[in-house]
Order: sequence, then C-alpha cells, then structure tokens
Amino acid sequence: MSPQLTAFEMLRREHRVIENLLDRLRELGERMLTGERVSPGTVRLGVGLLDAYLHRVHMHQFDVELWPEARGIADPECTVSLGVTRDNHTMVRQSARRLIELTSRWANGDAYAQDQVARGLLDLAAMDEATNVFEERHPFVCLASAMPQATQAHVGRLFEEHAGTKVALEANITRFLRASQVEE
Repeated sequence: MSPQLTAFEMLRREHRVIENLLDRLRELGERMLTGERVSPGTVRLGVGLLDAYLHRVHMHQFDVELWPEARGIADPECTVSLGVTRDNHTMVRQSARRLIELTSRWANGDAYAQDQVARGLLDLAAMDEATNVFEERHPFVCLASAMPQATQAHVGRLFEEHAGTKVALEANITRFLRASQVEE
C-alpha cells in the first residue's frame, strides 16, 4: 500500500487486485458447467478470499469509512449512486454467503448443488464486476471532485489502517490463483 495514493486510487487499486480472482471464479464456474471436475474446496477458498478481500475489507471501507464523509458533501445525483452502491454491496455479500453455503451442500454430496454453485460463481463474478465498474464511473467520480482534499486524506488514512489485512489477503489470492491454474 502506498501512502501517496488517494482514497479513490486505493479503492480502484483494490478493484484491479480482485480482477484476476473474479476471472478465476468465472473460469471455475464455466469448467463445472462443461462437466469438468472442480473441487468444492477450491471453490470455497476462492469465494472465501473474494468475500474477505472485496466484500469485507474493500466494501467496509466504502460503506463504513467513506459513507459518513460522503453523505454530507454529495450532491443529489451522487447521493443516489452512493445508495445504489451500498445496495449492491449488500446484494453481493448475501450472494457470496449463499454460494459458500451451497458449496458446503455440494461437498456433502448434494449433486444438485454443484450446478447451482457453477451458475452462482458466474453470477457472483458478474455482479461484483458490475458493482466495481459502477463505483468507478459514478460515486468515485462525483465524490473525488466534491470531497475536500483534507477529507480525502482523512479517509485515505482510515483505509491505510487495513493495509496489513489487504497485503495478507493479496498474498493468499496470489497463491490461490497459482494453485488453481489449469495447466494446458
């Protein structure tokens, strides 16, 4: 984590970090739909890493640390996009929890759950990707121009407090991506 990054640059960087993981989850779902064997443990670990990094750390930064600062300075159009973003965050967190539960059912022998997991991986990856794109095109843009520099710096310092967690999760994501790579 670089202290030179603004709060919004940090959030964008986190989106870049997660892109490869979203691609891998999508790939796992597609492989499962073609009948290729994929381990429930691999799926569970991948979804767990996504949930930890994107849903619990990144979205926490937005929903808990940025939101109070943003509410007071956002114009009406930006306020709407902030609300949409928070709603999207709730939806993807719930989807990830359901997917982890389905993966447990699949691991315990529920063959029907395997198909639901495959489709759930594709849906979750698409929802998270769309949420990230929306954030970058709407609330990040309007807030970066409306939020005073001192407030942005304060929020950036709050985000920096998660640096150790993010570094550890990023290392685990990298290991997961290497371990789950299909050799061709």
